[in-house]
Amino acid sequence: MEDSLNEGEWPVQGVALLAQHRMWGGTLDAKWQGSSFSPIEQLQAYEAVAAGSLSLALILTQHDGACQLLQSGENEDLAGRVLPRLAVGECLATIGISQLTTSHQGGSPALQAIPNEDGYLLNGFMPWVTAAAQADFNVAGAVLPDGQQLLVCLTTQSPGLHINAPFQLLALDSSWTSRVRCENVQVKPAMVVRGPAEAVLARRAPVKSLTVTIVGMGVAKRVLRKCRSLVHKEGGLGGSVLSEAERRWAILRDSIFRAVEQGGAPPEQARAFRVEANDILARLAPTLLLLAKGTGYTQPHWAQRYVREVHFFQVWSATQEVRAASLERLWGLEH
Repeated sequence: MEDSLNEGEWPVQGVALLAQHRMWGGTLDAKWQGSSFSPIEQLQAYEAVAAGSLSLALILTQHDGACQLLQSGENEDLAGRVLPRLAVGECLATIGISQLTTSHQGGSPALQAIPNEDGYLLNGFMPWVTAAAQADFNVAGAVLPDGQQLLVCLTTQSPGLHINAPFQLLALDSSWTSRVRCENVQVKPAMVVRGPAEAVLARRAPVKSLTVTIVGMGVAKRVLRKCRSLVHKEGGLGGSVLSEAERRWAILRDSIFRAVEQGGAPPEQARAFRVEANDILARLAPTLLLLAKGTGYTQPHWAQRYVREVHFFQVWSATQEVRAASLERLWGLEH
């Protein structure tokens, strides 16, 4: 379904539509009432949702990330209590793990866990949590005093857990992405997903490294479709350029799915896919604006929103390596 232009509104209809099509349990096994999507089906689902609504795709990927961590965790009792409800869309999950991956990597850990007689006490913050105020569960990562990591499942009603107002973003306000603060949040052993361990995120789904890229490809597909309609309206202006963009998009998409069919993309290949997708999206933004002309620069015209949305992929889960390679590609400095 296509996004409305009422940015900031929680996508109630989209969330319900995904539940109707059993999408919230796509990554879960049948034992948890899940739909057991294959890796190919999972990526196809993300691409299709993103082609209609980037906010909804972001919400879905964060929910799925939480489900995958619970499913592969070390606490089957916790998984049994939570996953069947998540699989059917009865409740929603999200993740607060960017502090372990790409955000606030310098200095002391953003979210710390201190052992006590009842389990662990959490203090600090999660920089980026999508659907923070709408989710029922938040799978969060924290660091212990000895440097080991802990993965826990928090309810959004946990005492001491405070959800800030959603960020005012360049785009995607409908994702309700916020900072979440923890002030002496008590976590009992029954809510520990994994750890303590050196790297609690080591065992993640094979398609995880391709998730952001394929969502970007879904957004690019939508923008390409809109550009093609504008080319027809302008009597063919920009047609050859758009054909080249469509060709590059198709080649990258085929390469991604071929890699998944062969068992997954190694880290270097997954990073190359991401950088290529970033480059396509970065070029599509001014392409769309040039074709839409001055009208597309006004609010609430759909073109100006799409121009803002494509830039999300320059920052979403962007490692230092991805950002460096994207900058070099942007300025034609690749080695």
